[in-house]
Amino acid sequence: MALGLTLGFLGCQGISSGFYPVYAKPELPPMNWVECQAGMQCLPNGEYTGLREYAITMDGIVDKYENQTKIINGERTLWKIKK
Repeated sequence: MALGLTLGFLGCQGISSGFYPVYAKPELPPMNWVECQAGMQCLPNGEYTGLREYAITMDGIVDKYENQTKIINGERTLWKIKK
């Protein structure tokens, strides 16, 4: 149990100097590829829309983690500093 609590704490804090949220990875929608031309696979329109929404959500999560990494590395701050 102590190991679980320690790993849970380190998963949210890590080795850095502050707490950073952990974002849930969205679930990949089911996709049924169909052959639309010889040797070419396509998605029906409804499944394409689900894949598009998944890609947009993942892009937002990647942006959040990139921002957190820049803050941890000292390339960006949480607050705007006036000169």
